[in-house]
Parts: sequence; structure tokens; C-alpha cells
Amino acid sequence: MTSTRPIIDPLTLMDGDLTVELWTLQTPTGERLTISGESAETRVDALALESLTWQDDELFEELASSPHEDGTSATDPSDELQISNEYTVVKLQKVETTAGPRLSITSPKLEYTCRLSPAELDALTHKRIDFFSDLLKTPFGPEEDHHHGAL
Repeated sequence: MTSTRPIIDPLTLMDGDLTVELWTLQTPTGERLTISGESAETRVDALALESLTWQDDELFEELASSPHEDGTSATDPSDELQISNEYTVVKLQKVETTAGPRLSITSPKLEYTCRLSPAELDALTHKRIDFFSDLLKTPFGPEEDHHHGAL
């Protein structure tokens, strides 16, 4: 069993009966975000989280089998986390929107942001690391966006 220690108290997003908790961990292989849903849990690093920020709505709709809605901010962001590694920094904020609670995931370096619902976060808990690896086929954002350079 790998020894880990939580860095902070969990950030909780609730929508109806669905509760998702997120917290950062320091592991022997680096910092991770733990996403704990209704029936599963996963750990992802900063690069995997960053890869979510430039995805189209269709990916999130397929993931959760429901329409993806960012919503507009109804309140100021709260409960901020930051996770980093040698490649990137990702900021996470809980936001209450017109579409319900969302986790805002921002890549300051690449200037991309996405907002995920509790259902979308819960669906991520069932994904293996190869899901995120596939998202990294375009590591600097969408192929049509050339302002970040090429590999």
C-alpha cells in the first residue's frame, strides 16, 4: 500500500443526491488530485487535469450522458485548490452557476478553462489513465489553436 497524506480538507460538490469530493494528495510520485464519486475514485496529476481544459462540450456530454452546461457564475468562486508538477500548474475553483455547482479547472499557462458538473466529475472517476493520455494527443490545446506553438 502506497503511503499518501491529504494536503487539505475535501472540496465538495453536490447536485441532488450526487456528491463528489476532491482533495489533493502528496504521493511518492508527486502531487495528485483525488476525485471521489458515488461508486469510484481516481487520482490524476496536473497534466491530466490540464488536458480537460481544451476539450469540446461533446466530450463531456458523452462522458456523463447528459448535456454539458457551463452556466454563468452566480457567485464568486470559492474553495480554491492548486495542483502542479514539473510541466504545468492547474487551478481548481468551486463555482455556483445558473446551471448548478461546477468545478472550474483553469490552465493559467495555456489560458484554457472548463467547468465540470458533479455528474461529469463522477463519470471521470470511472476512467483509466489511458483516457487522459488520449486527450494529450494535442498537448498544447486544440490543433486549430496555434498560439501555443507545436511540439
